[in-house]
Amino acid sequence: MPKWDSQIDNWITEVLKKKSRLGRNEIYHEVNNRYKKARHKTISLSKDVIAGHLKFLIENGIVGKNDVGQRGTRIEHFLTPDAIRQLQTKAQDLKAL
Repeated sequence: MPKWDSQIDNWITEVLKKKSRLGRNEIYHEVNNRYKKARHKTISLSKDVIAGHLKFLIENGIVGKNDVGQRGTRIEHFLTPDAIRQLQTKAQDLKAL
């Protein structure tokens, strides 16, 4: 099993802090661009990797999503109010989760 990369979690929160509400594909593209630039890679992260990190962040109350449960509707991800408060005070340490 590969080592958990908490930097991906940080990139997701940075993207959501900057753009507030995004779909999974938009998050995927933004995080992939940061990954390639930071790691000097040409290979992309898989969508499963991003999905796993989003699931982790949702389960830990950092990211929320609006899902009405209706097929064909857009699901948007966003930072929870608690996460926004913690990021503003720079108290959010994703490695501690």
